[in-house]
Amino acid sequence: MKKSSFLPLFSGIFCLLLSLSPCLTAGANSAQARWSGISSTGAMVTDESCPIEVERELLTFDLMEFPADYFMDEGAYQSYGGQVTAEYSFYNPADYTVTATLLFPMGNPPSYHGISYGIDGLYSRSTDVDADKFNITVNGNVIEKQLRHSFSYSHEQFELEKDLPRLADNYVEDAFYTPKLPVRKYTYRISDVDLNTYDAANAAFDLSVDSNRTRIYFPQYSGFSGFADGSVRLSAWVLEHEPLMTVYVLGEPLKEPLEWTFYENGAVDDNQKIPGTASLVATEELTFSELVLEDWKEHSGVSRTDWYNAVVTMLLEDSLKGNGPSIGFDLGGRGLSPTLLCWYQYEITLEPGERITNTVTAPMYPAIDQELSPSVYDYTYLLSPASTWAGFGALEIVIRTPYHMLGDQAKRFSKTEDGYTLSLDGLPEGELEFSLCASERPVGEFPSHRNYILRQLVIPLILLAVLLTGCILLGIFLYRRKRIRKSR
Repeated sequence: MKKSSFLPLFSGIFCLLLSLSPCLTAGANSAQARWSGISSTGAMVTDESCPIEVERELLTFDLMEFPADYFMDEGAYQSYGGQVTAEYSFYNPADYTVTATLLFPMGNPPSYHGISYGIDGLYSRSTDVDADKFNITVNGNVIEKQLRHSFSYSHEQFELEKDLPRLADNYVEDAFYTPKLPVRKYTYRISDVDLNTYDAANAAFDLSVDSNRTRIYFPQYSGFSGFADGSVRLSAWVLEHEPLMTVYVLGEPLKEPLEWTFYENGAVDDNQKIPGTASLVATEELTFSELVLEDWKEHSGVSRTDWYNAVVTMLLEDSLKGNGPSIGFDLGGRGLSPTLLCWYQYEITLEPGERITNTVTAPMYPAIDQELSPSVYDYTYLLSPASTWAGFGALEIVIRTPYHMLGDQAKRFSKTEDGYTLSLDGLPEGELEFSLCASERPVGEFPSHRNYILRQLVIPLILLAVLLTGCILLGIFLYRRKRIRKSR
């Protein structure tokens, strides 16, 4: 069997690219998730679309200060006051009462938050740190809101069509992953490995299964290799302080017991086998939902349903991306570092012909471009969620700030005594993006953050590839020239 050696290389390059990506945290409009209507006779209304319209939206950005480039503690993080307030004027033109469930996506935390507020290894926006910065009212009265979570990667930008379906009220349905899917847990004790001689020793097993019937979860795995016949090799470091390894078999049981092989290092080369023993010390049967919820903590603020659905979504998306068998679904994450995207969910009810004012206040965290002097702060506000409403009227944008707006957006906005304003007759295409700086003319290329990876990594790689190609062509040319001279 010929082992594929390219997967680790490409995975490493991809993870490096992601690690260099700036974290662009966005504010967002409230999106309509679902709705119900009841007529005067008490009958349910089943129109295809919710009739509620947004007659007007007023966006007010209060950006009187820039965030620190790194918050050292929770107090400093809390003291930052940059925020946006979205004030919606909703109207119900229908002749029946409408109740709509709204979702306000809070986005991922900024990369400079500096606070380790993980939930037992789960890195998501804190349920406590940011709570006081979000406020939702209807006609001036604070209303109840529910914290919800969906699967997301920390490097992903919010997309309504992608992220909204990831949030479900019930366990998501999948042909393979079901709550009652049988799971067999095997615990092995690793021994007789000479770690003094082979301090990078690995234990591995080869596996060939029908993924439609059987899948493997190997929490400790550190390496994955594919073979030409479709089988795979999963490997893990042998650690003296952690002699136990656990393998979960999901679905149909394996036809043959696992056969472990030991190698000198993480290359798991068949020419570098070493002695070792893997003894089966325990077996256990459980269900998939029990397995998924083993790491769930009630105090985390994440519901059982949201946690379960996040895990299943991650497994399915990893499988679609070709990241090997469905393994490693610890939401604390390795490699791509999956996180949970937080939402606020709330309801509004409008009687026939009623108008209400719904206000949502949320913090605004910009991306920081420190390659310019002084630094430039790039803000993104998602307008796309507002497209879920039946109608959208005027949009007024007010930016209160002592700083200077840069780029093309500065030409669209009108300058005022305390900032900038822009009035639109409807919802524009795309999202709202603008950049602020303490100087009108920062030194350096603007905007640079959008080209960071291009300048710092991609272009050098391209130049290196061109140089190597040139060297190869030159070598071929000189070799042929030498042969021609000899033939003469």
